Amino acid sequence: DSWGYSISGRISKFRFKKYRHVKRYYTMGVSDVLSLIRALRGWKIIKSLRVLYIGRYPSHSVEASPEVTFDKLRERFGSEIIQIGLREYIEEVDSVSDAEVKDIVEEWKRSFIFLDNRINMIKHYAKIYVALKRLMNKYGANSMTVDCAALSDLEYVPCLAFSLLINEGIPCGCEGDLPTLFTLALMMGVSDKPALMGNLNDNVTHTDIENNIIVINHDVVPPYFACRDCKYYVRDYHAMGKGATPYTELIEGMDVTLAGMHWDMDSLWASEAKVAWTKDLTYCRVGIGAKVENARRVSKEAFGHHVVFTYGNYIRE
Repeated sequence: DSWGYSISGRISKFRFKKYRHVKRYYTMGVSDVLSLIRALRGWKIIKSLRVLYIGRYPSHSVEASPEVTFDKLRERFGSEIIQIGLREYIEEVDSVSDAEVKDIVEEWKRSFIFLDNRINMIKHYAKIYVALKRLMNKYGANSMTVDCAALSDLEYVPCLAFSLLINEGIPCGCEGDLPTLFTLALMMGVSDKPALMGNLNDNVTHTDIENNIIVINHDVVPPYFACRDCKYYVRDYHAMGKGATPYTELIEGMDVTLAGMHWDMDSLWASEAKVAWTKDLTYCRVGIGAKVENARRVSKEAFGHHVVFTYGNYIRE
């Protein structure tokens, strides 16, 4: 009804036996209606995923459950995985002409600050961005992941391109980590916002844990996450003089949701948090301190190789 209460719907389940096997949700107010819509939107994105998987499966850096195969994912979620090799990816990057990236290069020069001599390779990084879009279009994909740990040349890491594609609404997951890619897509669907992924507590200190702060760090951060008037930097990958990884400061005190998916892709965990700080940690460029209610509990009970993070509280969803 106009108040968002599904009282009649609740009663109807006792009236019609033919609906007894239908999964139903009863909203008690407008906030429940909106929460349900967001949850269904997340599920719809999962069901419609067509993932371009570039590289070997399982990847070189993320363990995968033997229970999770591409066929199993199709059966469980309705999602499709299209796998290609790293050689095809590199050849696609190398085939992009300077003329095709001219406008992108000029836009990046205006919008980003390039450090560590990355400006000298800006055309190459723009070609990675264009090549990934080309490959997605070629294979009819709407999301992607790359087994980047197997790349023989760090100049081809897709960190900057992934950050910008996520900003455009395309779920991109690092290191061939399918559970986290699916979680990231789910979070983007629920929130209708970009999300990011990262390692949990790789750079945490005892003091952080004692103050109920956990740390998420990685090399992908969409521009959406930058605080007002904060600069968006492009630096080298892990201070190794190659590759392009972005860095920016997030909005301190902002409500966020953290989530992860089990390696078997059959369960999720989630936690609410607030942004405490952002640091350039060099090894995995972006480090985010997130204040949680109980850092020990999150650290012990969280599962999955990576954690997903977005602005806003979506625990109910």
